[in-house]
Amino acid sequence: MTVLAFGCLLVIAASALWAEPTARPTNPPSMSVEVTDGDRVLRTLRVAPPEVVEVRGEAVVIGDDAPHVWARGTRLPALVTGTGSVVVGAVAPGSVVVCSAPGAEPYEQGKDYLLDERWAALGRVAEGRIPQGARVYVDYAYYRSRLDTLQVTARDTPSIRRGKPAAVCPHPAGAARGHEAIANIWVRPGLTAVTAEDIYPIGPPPSFPAPDRTGTAATRKLLAAGGKATIVALGDSVTAGGEASRPELAFPNLFAATLSARYPQAGITLINAGIGGANSDLGLERLDRDVLDHQPQLVVIEFVNDMLWPREKVIANYRRLISRIRAAGAEAVIITPHYMWPEWMGGFDEALAGLKQVATEEKVALADASARWGALRETGIPYETLLVNSINHPDDRGHRLFVDALMELF
Repeated sequence: MTVLAFGCLLVIAASALWAEPTARPTNPPSMSVEVTDGDRVLRTLRVAPPEVVEVRGEAVVIGDDAPHVWARGTRLPALVTGTGSVVVGAVAPGSVVVCSAPGAEPYEQGKDYLLDERWAALGRVAEGRIPQGARVYVDYAYYRSRLDTLQVTARDTPSIRRGKPAAVCPHPAGAARGHEAIANIWVRPGLTAVTAEDIYPIGPPPSFPAPDRTGTAATRKLLAAGGKATIVALGDSVTAGGEASRPELAFPNLFAATLSARYPQAGITLINAGIGGANSDLGLERLDRDVLDHQPQLVVIEFVNDMLWPREKVIANYRRLISRIRAAGAEAVIITPHYMWPEWMGGFDEALAGLKQVATEEKVALADASARWGALRETGIPYETLLVNSINHPDDRGHRLFVDALMELF
């Protein structure tokens, strides 16, 4: 009994000695993090603040549209992405100054122009001093965010590897050679103190349950035999390719290319029926013309815009879609959508449950992209850093997650 007890004490002591290093905020929170090994603080490391970029005398013609979130307003040019979206929340508060010429007396906000700092948008006041169509000059500052990587050596020596600053979609720095990454730190625009919400521990690669492939049996059989198959992607702006850096990296095109590599003897034709702003209501309206008239073998369905709806409406619409697709002799795949702007995620889980209910009850194939987006945190990635327009358009990495989920069915 004594030997056994002593052995248990050794195991407990060894476990405490060899505890995995973890990161936590300082108390009170500051621009530093503590790296701990069990109860022992190995080191306190300073996190560099977000980079501030100053823009001076940028020429802009302010339109008459009043700023309105993403829909209207004249954008500050440096915060427009390469795909035409605006970076949300990056403008440094109080930094915007509008003048008739560099160094001239500033125009007055609210009297001469309207400003929405959050959406980096301006609008001309008709009764103000700015002539219609006139060029003005704008000074402002904006933040570039980072994903710094907290890393340790084999001897548990911690350090921070700074990520590359980016106006949108920063990538993690990753660990240097000879180091292990234990967490990423999201240095958001305007960050002044690191909290637990800014620290993203890096766990083992996530695993996902094997999907039921029954719903794609006919398509797989046809492709394996080297047959010809038309695949129609029905969806919204994301299906249309929203924010992919190149057309071939949009998930429908990438899926077709990956599927062709999986079945090189088959002939695959992709029809992209994605339309910006669409939802399953519009999908039902144009199902015959844009989908079924192409006589598809397979229809993949993605509507992130449906995720703002009640569960009952989602279920009703998808049942109608599936019924009509099957009546035309085609198979269907429901793609669960990616995550959106956090302010829009309130009803996401209920709508997602509706999609899964339809897939189960109607025995339809389900490509669970949502699960992959939900698992990003486990790998140390804030899902928001995959949204190019800060709202609901994924970057290339996000499009790849759709393809990963779809290929599980093939």
